[in-house]
Amino acid sequence: MHKIMLLGGGGFIGSALARTLVKAGNTVLVLNRAGGSMVPNVQVLAGDRSRPGEVLAAAKRFGADIVIDMIAFEEADTLALLDRLAGQVGRYVLISSCDVYAAFGRLLGTEAGPVDNAVLREDAPLRTSLYPFRGLMAGRERYDKIPLERAALVQTGLQTVILRLPMVFGPDDPRQRFTALCHALASGQDTITMDEKLARWKSPFLHVDDVANAIAMATCHADVAGKIFNIGPDTHLSERARALAFAKAVGKTIVVKTTSRLDDVEGQNYDQHLVLSSDHLRRCVGWSPLLDPQAAYQSVWNGQNRPDNAS
Repeated sequence: MHKIMLLGGGGFIGSALARTLVKAGNTVLVLNRAGGSMVPNVQVLAGDRSRPGEVLAAAKRFGADIVIDMIAFEEADTLALLDRLAGQVGRYVLISSCDVYAAFGRLLGTEAGPVDNAVLREDAPLRTSLYPFRGLMAGRERYDKIPLERAALVQTGLQTVILRLPMVFGPDDPRQRFTALCHALASGQDTITMDEKLARWKSPFLHVDDVANAIAMATCHADVAGKIFNIGPDTHLSERARALAFAKAVGKTIVVKTTSRLDDVEGQNYDQHLVLSSDHLRRCVGWSPLLDPQAAYQSVWNGQNRPDNAS
């Protein structure tokens, strides 16, 4: 078993991961600015990830042999952190994203080139245009996982593992990926309207518990140093198929009607799908999703309809 420090670790994915790691018998320290976690049997510490010396001191006091970085977003603080951790902890796990791929840039319209809907394996082309959300999302002007991945992989004195996450959903998902659909179904709406291209668009959706299990298995596996892994679902559904499957899972019946481009999808090239292969992870560590899609969707529905989630 390991002593694992989670940087961040108090949010949606981090909390699910902390629960999974503790259940597997690991000792877990969650370090974040609030010094909080809702997960039983974890240690918590208030600390600022942007202060590498503070993080290293905490790791040493705790005796961490693995650090999982849930909140590596920018070069400014991540490169300094890598330097401090080198030679001091055994393994550094960088939580990355499928947004590193050139296909994601083509989806956003920030990457040149024709649509290419080949399955994305770990060696698929990455974006050449950095900082994909600059001018699109407030607070993400310097966000980019690509430079962080490159720096982590060449950092001496660290066993680095890179995990590229899909679109993660589940109860209390801060992105609220199914909230609008849940509200429509709860109100008795039986027809959903989608943009025709969005309705056909395929993307990698995976339940947070399956993502947490994948991260935990890769983190603790002996033979993964220096490797990059995609985490993705068994099947990539279109938005239309996902809405129909969700409704069926919660005992509802809907019709999805399509229309020409809607105002709220302008700027996205939905001819560009995002389909991830996670075969590498499955072969190396033996991971596969545990939740069937019906149970995954039902968990979202049940969470959305809790009395304390009436909004």
